[in-house]
Amino acid sequence: MRKLMLSLLVILLMAAPRLLAGEYQPEAKAFEKAFAAGDRAMSSGDMAAATIAFQKAVDVSTTAVGKGNALNMLGWIAFQKAEYAKAKALYLQAIASDPDQYWAHNSLGACLVKEGDLAGAVAEFQKSVEVNSKASDSEAEARVAKAQKNLDEVQ
Repeated sequence: MRKLMLSLLVILLMAAPRLLAGEYQPEAKAFEKAFAAGDRAMSSGDMAAATIAFQKAVDVSTTAVGKGNALNMLGWIAFQKAEYAKAKALYLQAIASDPDQYWAHNSLGACLVKEGDLAGAVAEFQKSVEVNSKASDSEAEARVAKAQKNLDEVQ
């Protein structure tokens, strides 16, 4: 028994630096793997496989942002299939998970245009512009321009 305890202690001490560095995060790895699989499937045109992978990403996500991103991708797939009610529901879930999900606001606006709710579409496009304007990444300006273009077309 003492030998077993000593072996376990040695294993724990060997793994401690990696545990402290955050390298053992199976939930995060599962999300990244599922989301990447969804991206690859979508890039190859396999929307069925993409749907399965993004749904798995939703299921294993441990963050609101990750869940929002995966739900947004599921919404985009539904939108591409002209399943606007389903897409709208998914975009609303993405926004509920992550209110700063700018693509979900923009895409929800597009769904609302399809439904004829131009006032609602304007509000979502404006929200997308607002959220993107606060972003600091290199693509934020292009996203603002796209959302503003959508807004201008509807108004």
